[in-house]
Amino acid sequence: MESRRVLKELYIGILICTAIFLVIGCIFMRPIWIYALGILVGGAGACAQAYGIYDTLDLILSMDPKSAKGKATLKSITRILICLILMTVAIVLHWAAFVGVTIGLLTLKFSAMINPFIRKHITKIDGVDNTLDIQQK
Repeated sequence: MESRRVLKELYIGILICTAIFLVIGCIFMRPIWIYALGILVGGAGACAQAYGIYDTLDLILSMDPKSAKGKATLKSITRILICLILMTVAIVLHWAAFVGVTIGLLTLKFSAMINPFIRKHITKIDGVDNTLDIQQK
């Protein structure tokens, strides 16, 4: 299924971006462990957001348009509130945790931007050859 493959590609991108920002942050941020914890929590939050979007799309595609719009709005507001809660807890703990959580949450966006690169260089996910898709376009 195409949507699952895209979700797995997003997870891979989030993992790559989280690792990159973790290494960069370990050079510049102090205390390192608070920043590292923050970015790992933010990366987990980004994965949860990606799954939430996937699940919402799967759900609303089987609903009538009016109900689907309300459900999509509710799920979107829920995702935003969870991000705000994570960021609020992080800022209360330490500014380095806040920076880590914020960057970790943004890894979903970075993952979406590098998705074509991931699709091109990771040839097999779920036994599907992704290079054929790219060559045909």
